[in-house]
Amino acid sequence: MDGPTTHVDRRTLLRSLSAGGAATLAGCTDPLTTDGGSETPRIEIESGRRRDARLVPTLVGFVPETDVTVTARATDAEDRTWRSRAVVTTDRQGTASLASTAPAAGSYAGARSMGLVWSMGLTYRRPPTYFVQDGPEQTVTLSARVGDEVVAERTVTRVFAPDGVTHERVRDEDRGLVGHYFEPPGEGPHPGVVALHGNGNSPLTNFGRMLAARGFAVLAPRWFGEEEPIPDQLVEIPLSSARAMATWLQSREAVTDRIGVLGHSKGAEFALMAASRYDVFDGVVAIAPNAFAFMAPGMVSAGPSWAVDGEPVPTLSRSGNSEIRRKEGRLVIADQIRADLSAADQAQLDRAAIPVEQITGDVLLVGGLDDTIWPMEEMIPRLTARLDTESFQHRVASLVYDEAGHVITVPHKPTTYHHLGGQLYLGGQPEPAAAAEADAWPRIVRWFRDALSGSAQ
Repeated sequence: MDGPTTHVDRRTLLRSLSAGGAATLAGCTDPLTTDGGSETPRIEIESGRRRDARLVPTLVGFVPETDVTVTARATDAEDRTWRSRAVVTTDRQGTASLASTAPAAGSYAGARSMGLVWSMGLTYRRPPTYFVQDGPEQTVTLSARVGDEVVAERTVTRVFAPDGVTHERVRDEDRGLVGHYFEPPGEGPHPGVVALHGNGNSPLTNFGRMLAARGFAVLAPRWFGEEEPIPDQLVEIPLSSARAMATWLQSREAVTDRIGVLGHSKGAEFALMAASRYDVFDGVVAIAPNAFAFMAPGMVSAGPSWAVDGEPVPTLSRSGNSEIRRKEGRLVIADQIRADLSAADQAQLDRAAIPVEQITGDVLLVGGLDDTIWPMEEMIPRLTARLDTESFQHRVASLVYDEAGHVITVPHKPTTYHHLGGQLYLGGQPEPAAAAEADAWPRIVRWFRDALSGSAQ
């Protein structure tokens, strides 16, 4: 797959996000040992236990030049079994690496080391349609079949975080916080990151675990929902609550005063809005960002999303000029957003624009051009144009993936239904989604490492 289209301004050091960053991250894995002394057919795994490392399955000890059906299966938190398959032919030595051997048939095409993982699907669908991960690890079982006989099997347990990462539930009535805190092993102090979920209001615990595994102390809050003391709807959320999250992290003995913020979708909007107003964030990562203050997707008359000192932040109004089309039975919201932008005059756009040039830290924007919620071809250029000024003295970069959709999260999981979300069509297709996540993740880690100048590993 092609890499992202990367925008940088004159102050950005792209070398900090080069392939070397990904290689450094991949090099931190712990090898899974295999028994190489037997010629019994077996599946060897070249990789590590961490979820952000690639799995490279290799068939060893098979009959030369033989067709072997390799299957993968995993069970998610909803007790649904996901499966994939690849039919590969062994070479003259009786081996076949899935990283270099294209399957003759199966659930994916081309030589792909992670093809069996991202192409896993359901034999039947019931909501939710994405792979639900709830817990610190993921187990994948690989089987190799010749004819009707299973001749080798290997189960791999992949962990979001190694031993030593601690998890704490957070409820702070004084600061109005509810969520999860993840702390890396070691004395610290560690740089901190606030990880903000989107409209779905599920805390980004997987981001939290995986960033903690890389040396960051992470607060993954739920910032609206039914729990007290947080607001019950995404309406007039105080931007000051993001500052409270940062100061909560800074109050921990194991955390430095260098804090970053990561957000996805409405969480990215929240992150950019808050970082534009408060100087507590030294690094920002905005995934599927918006350039304006908008109501949440699907909320037509609920009111503005944000508030400052009890007053609503100016919001771009819905034009009502576009009939929202459907794809696979779901709404394509980006059509309406484009109509809203076209209908607004310049004064309305200026009032609702996020003043990102006021951010006091490094900014990384991440998005897919097939995003059917927020149109990235509109949003990222608008954001980068505001940041490309003489007065903004921090690093700026964007990672734009041509065929990825709205969902770009932690890597190496099934992405077959990434484009489907509740009542909304999210865009993107399985392989580009998987490639975008695998490429973006080490770059995000490296970005925070540089921006926060901490002891992340």
